[in-house]
Amino acid sequence: MVIVLLAEDSYGVDFYNYIFRELKIGKSIIVRRLSGARCNPKIERQIKAFCIRYNVDKIAIVVDSENERYEKVYNNLLNHIKNLKNKNSIEIFIINPSHEKLLCLGLGGSISICSSNPVNFIERKIKKKYKHKMLGYLVDSANINNMFNDREFKRLISFITDP
Repeated sequence: MVIVLLAEDSYGVDFYNYIFRELKIGKSIIVRRLSGARCNPKIERQIKAFCIRYNVDKIAIVVDSENERYEKVYNNLLNHIKNLKNKNSIEIFIINPSHEKLLCLGLGGSISICSSNPVNFIERKIKKKYKHKMLGYLVDSANINNMFNDREFKRLISFITDP
């Protein structure tokens, strides 16, 4: 089984590659950057290319909500995949407000703190200014099991691990 996870940016690629290595899921998971912005016509072409190149069984698209309504972000992405013939094997995951929420949880933050101001908690934990590029390497200090407190992360891992 081949699964492709499309993350919103290259730091997300590093973040999820680390998580899947640590979880030892035992499936072939290809983590790549989502083409362009999360609302971009290139997404459909990118997915078609992956399906042809890797004979993909499932595709997970993972993006931040950036405090936008879940439905708005979801529908924007759905517009770019609705014409694909394999759309039933594609699932959209929206981390609210950002992937930093998962990092915050992994570093020991509570769900309420990490849902409202994850960067503030991370900065207090690492004792310096947080930059988004730190996402991919701070994850190795995180307890991935704590990330399962986030419903969307739990749903993502379930999608990846289900046969």
